Amino acid sequence: AEKQRFYKENMEKVIKVQSIIRARQQGQAYKSLTSGKNPPVGTVKNFVHLLNDSDFDFDEELEFERLRKTVVQRVRQNEMAEQYIDQLDIKIALLVKNKITLDEVVKHQRHFGGHVGSLLNNTEISSKDPFDLKALNKNSRRKLEHYQELFFLLQTQPQYLARLFHKLKEQGMPEQEGKRIELLMMGLFGFAQKRREEYYLLKLVTR
Repeated sequence: AEKQRFYKENMEKVIKVQSIIRARQQGQAYKSLTSGKNPPVGTVKNFVHLLNDSDFDFDEELEFERLRKTVVQRVRQNEMAEQYIDQLDIKIALLVKNKITLDEVVKHQRHFGGHVGSLLNNTEISSKDPFDLKALNKNSRRKLEHYQELFFLLQTQPQYLARLFHKLKEQGMPEQEGKRIELLMMGLFGFAQKRREEYYLLKLVTR
């Protein structure tokens, strides 16, 4: 009776101790499985269920990857559409003030394929490579290498961009400027089209 009373009074502590022991045992078993040369049969049995990937799991993974790519493409198309609309608003305002001619506004539309709908139907937006390495001279190649090093540093060391965003937020960044910074950031991470860039972008967001 006394042992049962003691057990009930310390129920939370007992559960916590049991959880710690189980977690430590699982950690040791996983370490033995991944780094040990001859892990025990019992350890293998504990993790063998992870190898049972069904056709449903595989199809689900394929569907998830397809949806992820679709979302990334739509995000980039929306960013391009917003950029088009912002620039068109400015040119229309200048047209009203007689600062530019109607031909310049039409030229801007043709640059984006005639209208904003062309952007949403353009499947080459995400695949087009803006750099033609064959056309670069020695100085341009060196600059490109330096930019690559800079972008790699900004991608893999999120504290720099995190400090920048924190500073801009403290200064009260205008909405238009915020959109421009957001577009630059998405471009820096390749609009998260690949898992590597997606990982580093999420790493930045979670800081």
